[in-house]
Amino acid sequence: MNIILTIILALEMTCVNLYASFICSKKKYSVSVTWISLMLFTVCLYLVTLFLIKDIPNFGNGNGNGLVLLLGFLYLIPLNFLYVQPIKYTVTIMYSTWIYTLFVFSLSIRVGCLMDEQWFHFSVVVCQTLIYIATLSRFLNILENKLSKILQNLGDGMLNTLLLLGMLWFLTGFLINYIFIVGGSDVLKLICTLFLILSVALSYKLFYSSVILNNTATELREQTKKDSLTKLKNRAGFLGDAQQMIGKNKQFSVVFMDLDNFKKINDQYGHCAGDTYLIKFANTMQNLFKDSGYFYRISGDEFIFLYEGQEVDEFCRSIECKLTFKCQNNVEFQGLSLGYASFPQEGNDLNTLMRIADFNMYQIKKEKHKKSI
Repeated sequence: MNIILTIILALEMTCVNLYASFICSKKKYSVSVTWISLMLFTVCLYLVTLFLIKDIPNFGNGNGNGLVLLLGFLYLIPLNFLYVQPIKYTVTIMYSTWIYTLFVFSLSIRVGCLMDEQWFHFSVVVCQTLIYIATLSRFLNILENKLSKILQNLGDGMLNTLLLLGMLWFLTGFLINYIFIVGGSDVLKLICTLFLILSVALSYKLFYSSVILNNTATELREQTKKDSLTKLKNRAGFLGDAQQMIGKNKQFSVVFMDLDNFKKINDQYGHCAGDTYLIKFANTMQNLFKDSGYFYRISGDEFIFLYEGQEVDEFCRSIECKLTFKCQNNVEFQGLSLGYASFPQEGNDLNTLMRIADFNMYQIKKEKHKKSI
């Protein structure tokens, strides 16, 4: 009876490990060929295991020492031929699944040790099965949707580190389980301690590397939200900030700005002078009104100010009164046209606010054009 329960334990672990590797790997052959090959190899491996259990003392003797788990390394032979991927990738996935099944096995052994000796094997099987029922779906989801994608985008250096870390964690767990069962020598305890120290060190190394990569990614995302000429946030930055303010139900106004006569500056003095004019305008606005909200360049000579105050009329008048500058070629500030819309009074969504502000701005621009004719 005990040998049957031991085989059930081993089969559960084998099936979980093989399926986990299967869903995360690139198959060279069809699904049926892959699984038939793995099943035939498993049958052969189990026959060898039964022989070893019979003729080698303490090897898989049913006390939970886990020595029989070491035969799992032989699965590298069929996996290397059945999957189209670097062997390091396969081994990293394999270690990840082994760590999971090893700790489920070890936890089940600990529970079994709390029971009467005659119920030990039955308790271990029941506990392991229940843990798989409770956790396997979540584990496979993480493995397929997160770990496999991470591995595909890892550089060779980080993949080597992750591979070594997986090996160390597996061997550490294996040795801890073995020492708990049979006691183990001081040498084994020393090796286990060293493995644990190395695993912790490598875990921190990977954590540090992931933080660096995350910071780099954050910096790149921020760069995509900035206008390269004026260093103001661009349309993407504006949309993100405005949506956040709407989400917080915070009152604000979208103030559209269009520079007057900017095309004439470009035509008369050239685009370099036009760029200088835009930079000077952006810097002057920032210096004068940085405490009133946030300033963005949307495109060309179009800008938006997210005004956080309540007196938006007065704010717009102050822009027209205070804003003045002179840049190269003695080009003076030519003025601008303003239009605004306030949240939530004039709209509860950003599209409505932008449409109203844009419309109001162009109405002002038309009136200026009529007066100039």
